[in-house]
Amino acid sequence: MPVDTYCPSRRSVPRRLRRTATAVALAGGLVALGPSIPASASISIINADRAGSGLAPLAESSGLDALAASHAVAMANANSLFHTPNLGAAIGSVVPGWTAVAENVGVGPSLSAVNTAFMGSSTHRANILGPYTVAGLGTFTSFDGRLWVVEEFTAAPGSPAPAPAPRAASIVQPAAPASAGTVVAGITAARPAMPPVASILSLGAGYSEIGTDGATFSYAGATFVGSLAGHRLAAPVLSAAATPSGAGAWLAGADGGVFGLGDATYLGGMNGRGLNAPVVAIAATPCGTGYWLASSDGGVFAMGTAPFLGSEAGHLAAPVVAMAATPTGHGYWLVGRDGGVFAFGDAPYLGGVAGQALAAPITGMAPTPSGQGYWLSSADGGVFAFGDATFGGGLSGVALAAPVVGIAVAPGGGYRLVGSDGGVFNFGGATFSGSAATLPVAGWPA
Repeated sequence: MPVDTYCPSRRSVPRRLRRTATAVALAGGLVALGPSIPASASISIINADRAGSGLAPLAESSGLDALAASHAVAMANANSLFHTPNLGAAIGSVVPGWTAVAENVGVGPSLSAVNTAFMGSSTHRANILGPYTVAGLGTFTSFDGRLWVVEEFTAAPGSPAPAPAPRAASIVQPAAPASAGTVVAGITAARPAMPPVASILSLGAGYSEIGTDGATFSYAGATFVGSLAGHRLAAPVLSAAATPSGAGAWLAGADGGVFGLGDATYLGGMNGRGLNAPVVAIAATPCGTGYWLASSDGGVFAMGTAPFLGSEAGHLAAPVVAMAATPTGHGYWLVGRDGGVFAFGDAPYLGGVAGQALAAPITGMAPTPSGQGYWLSSADGGVFAFGDATFGGGLSGVALAAPVVGIAVAPGGGYRLVGSDGGVFNFGGATFSGSAATLPVAGWPA
């Protein structure tokens, strides 16, 4: 069906709806849409552990808090523990000239449970009680109620070193057992590894996988548009959008930074603007002269010629996880982790799964070429079709090595699902031409 494509010539001004609180109360409890504990409380749990060992407290860094919170979101989206890519560079963007860095990551039912697991592990305890001077802590509560925790440590230049931590032999006393379902991982230096895949794009006749470090992997004749792998990123890449030609892509970081690869033109971003919640999705206009960013609290930011058509900031039951644009450029959808779908402009509301008993949270959305249908994908590989979208199969009930993090329409018909480990699964007329699943992925245990 022919559609009227919106391609104005004037560049519009980036804009956002409004800032809102970072959490909403639900029947099942409190679901955080950003850091789930205030900064003043976050580092106190670290300093309480240090005080118990007779060590000086660490200074709070709001920059490290933001870095930690951003990475907590990335882990929750991937449903996997992994360390910040290029940790040294990431911390260096906040604390230049550091002399030592470390990171603890964990997931569990509560902050106290994760902290107990940290202190019960010699590696993580050594980081908490180590010779650092500055720290930051960020958390994120996922759809299933688990708390993802990230602690960043560094020794800042010019700061007096605190008293050394007790030697390992003096801290072998048994710690309180960690709560069931608590898993932790820690490192004491940055180390190169391929982080999980964040997104899949259809580019030309083929497809590309995008890693949280900005690495790109192209298959089936897809144009290699470039890569951010090896570059210093302030926050993980969580989403990507293709240009109309298929010869470029925009990558969006959790801090709102946008990177144009190939023929993708940079039109603005939100990094450095004090976001209330991390950016989790990007969608482009059909003519490639604008794009939208969506944050997990439902905020929408319009760049270039992309029109601002509304947002869900302050009205969510669950965090936003995906965004898609209509083929006209006159509308877009936001999708919540609970399967709620929110339509703006000429985007039709065709249904959702909010309120249904889902086996796993929703992680992706893809519209049909006509804009009169869409698919939702869930972390367990489930697929839900609405409007003129045809159900071509899914992975529900299949034992997966990693959660599904995205879905993309195949140019020849059908769709592809991608797992955080790089696995690609094809349905309908989509064909398989390779994946990054065989590459080493940073994860736990570490």
